[in-house]
Amino acid sequence: MAPKPHYKRILEAAELLGLGRSATLAQVKRKYRALMKEWHPDKCGHEPAKCRDMAEKIIVAYEMIIEYIEGYKFSFKEEEVRKNLPVDRHSWWVDMYGEDPLWGR
Repeated sequence: MAPKPHYKRILEAAELLGLGRSATLAQVKRKYRALMKEWHPDKCGHEPAKCRDMAEKIIVAYEMIIEYIEGYKFSFKEEEVRKNLPVDRHSWWVDMYGEDPLWGR
């Protein structure tokens, strides 16, 4: 089981996984899988003890990041949701100009 996360430990875990200052869950998983492919003791080309040590560190870091993500509270305020949604050009147009018959469907 991973140690209780603290800010410094979470930053160290993110750094070990090669994450930037922000990452999506998909990015976290992608980084974890890539590192485990490289460092898994059964596939690693380095000395076995080093591979086991690094794989263990990667697993602990991943568990810590996942625990942090699972405890994160998301905001459902309209401005926050709009800020984080991908841009839908039609919705953007309707928000800006309404359902103008010239431009509408």
